Amino acid sequence: MQTDPAALSPEVAGWITAWTVRLRSLKNYSAHTIIAYQNDLQLFAQFMRGYQGGAVSRHTLENLTAREVRAFLSEMQRQEKKRTSIARAMSCLRSFYRYLHQQKLVTNDKILSMPSPKLQQPLPKAMLLEDVESLIAAIAALPVENWVAQRDKALALLLYGCGLRISEGLQLTVAQKPTAAGLKVMGKGQKERLVPVLSVVVQEIEAYLKMRPFAATPESVLFLGEKGGKPLTAGVFQKRIQAVRRQLGLAETVTPHALRHSFATHILESGGDLRAIQELLGHETLTTTSRYTKVNTAHLTAVYNKSHPRAIPQ
Repeated sequence: MQTDPAALSPEVAGWITAWTVRLRSLKNYSAHTIIAYQNDLQLFAQFMRGYQGGAVSRHTLENLTAREVRAFLSEMQRQEKKRTSIARAMSCLRSFYRYLHQQKLVTNDKILSMPSPKLQQPLPKAMLLEDVESLIAAIAALPVENWVAQRDKALALLLYGCGLRISEGLQLTVAQKPTAAGLKVMGKGQKERLVPVLSVVVQEIEAYLKMRPFAATPESVLFLGEKGGKPLTAGVFQKRIQAVRRQLGLAETVTPHALRHSFATHILESGGDLRAIQELLGHETLTTTSRYTKVNTAHLTAVYNKSHPRAIPQ
């Protein structure tokens, strides 16, 4: 978004720059998150400029009230911003204030103690096992070059078989390819985890590498784009999934990330331990992983309502 220099005093603008550098270098925040936080602070500054009639300064931050913050969040809601965006803006403000407090620049306990807006956590959208199988078979049958179809099939199997995020799969090099010994994955926050790998995943990736018409040096990216000069992008693979799900009549929630959700849900339905699933997915807290128990409960309820002779029709 376009920044408005008049909405921030030079002093506060410098603090924001130093804070974002810290997030990137010490906290390992992604570039995407940092840009979102910068945009949130710019929106806040523009709102406060109109609300109080001047640039956001040290004095503004020291005397900011919870009422003014709630007015800002209400304005975001009036502009029909997503609830997740509103919650992120509050998280951004608190994080910035924590930094200012730690650096002994500004202290404002009223803002630090403000709670985030309550969000209803959406349940992960998992696929049925037969739909996963149909999706992967349809990907392999797409009218594209044989090596491209094999690449996409291998990637889909990797995401489902190992529970990877699409970004984790696409950042792998040939030297980091899955083997029978497992797969080291670099997840969010530069945290490494080791996940086991099904033999079928290893076989399909090896088949893809044999068919790939471009050199596969250890340091080259594992999944290449069709022209061979650049890595495969998430957008290209998402469009491939989109085409196949429409061909099969599957739900719009069938995305590359749905393969990761399906991995976790299917393990849980088979009696897998929640703590083990947390490790496999690379979740920082068990709270995040526990969403899958709700998915599992919903699945069992649906089966019960469909199968039990005395179940109430839904």
